[in-house]
Amino acid sequence: KTAYEIRPRDWSSDVCPSDLMEHVLAWSIPSLPDTAPRHMLGIGEPEDLFTCIRQGIDTFDCVAPTRHARRGVLYTASGKLTITAARFRDDNRPVEPGCACYCCREFSRAYLCHLFRAHELLAYTLASIHNIHAIVSLVHGIRDAIRDDSLADMEREVIGAYRSHTEPATPWSRLVHPSQR
Repeated sequence: KTAYEIRPRDWSSDVCPSDLMEHVLAWSIPSLPDTAPRHMLGIGEPEDLFTCIRQGIDTFDCVAPTRHARRGVLYTASGKLTITAARFRDDNRPVEPGCACYCCREFSRAYLCHLFRAHELLAYTLASIHNIHAIVSLVHGIRDAIRDDSLADMEREVIGAYRSHTEPATPWSRLVHPSQR
């Protein structure tokens, strides 16, 4: 076998809280060979990414970033942002200031809010582009933090800002190496 997949029947934060997921991983990962990649299905929330990476998971896939995007929920370094809220109707800032994704480079929160309220299909595409870029940027940053032996510090900063809805010192969009932007 070339890879091992860890997939519970229904792995969501409603069904399996992070502390239980961490316990299950701590129990199951040691029995898997080190020579094969470990793939986790259904992991797309920032907190869960850190938990799984710390436990030795190598790759992930999940519908959460695009599912949230289709509902107007966007990932930012300071937490999730529901773009359909009235407060964004006149907000000319990008979804995530400094983000290099196409959505943030070219469109404002106000325009995205309008697209969602008008049920324009472009809204779902732009929001998906942003959310996928945000998660990929975060994982690139995690990879760099592992190399620099600073993962614990990064996790504290990122998850602290994400949960408290405050701006972190380093937005996720700036975690990607400039050559990958």
